[in-house]
Amino acid sequence: MLPELGYRGAVRYWGGIETVSSMDLNNIKRVEFNSLVSPAVYASYLNLHEVEISSKIEDKTVKKDEEFLLEYKIRNKDEKVLRITSLELGLPDSIKLLGLEPDGYFSQYPAYQDGKYLWVSDQYEAKAGEEVNLKLRLVGNSSGISIIKFRITAYNGFIEAEDVEIKVE
Repeated sequence: MLPELGYRGAVRYWGGIETVSSMDLNNIKRVEFNSLVSPAVYASYLNLHEVEISSKIEDKTVKKDEEFLLEYKIRNKDEKVLRITSLELGLPDSIKLLGLEPDGYFSQYPAYQDGKYLWVSDQYEAKAGEEVNLKLRLVGNSSGISIIKFRITAYNGFIEAEDVEIKVE
């Protein structure tokens, strides 16, 4: 109805940062800015911190009931220490976490809550220019396409990795 009424666009109250390539002009996401939100949180909203999260997997197609490795690398390109207060891994029902590789930076087995694996600590950090990693041993227990989600909490906000798509045969 908005275009029919002569409007060129509309914003919603909340929703996050919008990119031009994904923007729906009739439902533009936005971020609340007020005096209660710290500058560090604003910087996180706007992706102003130099943190890069990448994933590495040998093959995006795996056999059912066969173990595979997925590694996330968190690279701090800032000039100050990156304090990571939590990591969050979202696995679909078709993928199961078997364990962690001991040579990864994060080697403690996570807690599980509300369908997500969580690592929470005030001890995780990456120095300026440093990279830390999380190495996961996983197994696909049912056939189909599965999406794995991962994000960290740093600078009082979430920094999301790109989703990993796995095909289980």
